[in-house]
Amino acid sequence: MLAISDLIESRQILVNEINMTDDLKVAFEGRWLRHIKPNSSYKCSVWTPFWHMGYERFWDFVPQDGISTDFIKTLADGHTASIGKMRQYIQYAKLDEDLFRLFQNDDSRKALSKTLISTWLTN
Repeated sequence: MLAISDLIESRQILVNEINMTDDLKVAFEGRWLRHIKPNSSYKCSVWTPFWHMGYERFWDFVPQDGISTDFIKTLADGHTASIGKMRQYIQYAKLDEDLFRLFQNDDSRKALSKTLISTWLTN
């Protein structure tokens, strides 16, 4: 979410379509380096949270033409789908419209980012 916030702030995301791009990967890796300890047992992969946020109410996948949303949920059977499978079946992800509007507002975006950091990334 922080990487997405950064891309919205820098106007690289202008509409509510979160694409699996190199820009997203670079933004995520920058946040990772800033907030996760270098010797962490976690692997830096933007695609893991991209996939798993699909189970959250604020995050939806828009399937490729001819693919059902229900099918996407079964792709990895509890594990992270590969980036190849995600690109094959998912056009993009989108945020809840109200949440996306909050991220577009500077003050709201800063407050949301601060809350995310203090809740999830502070020891």
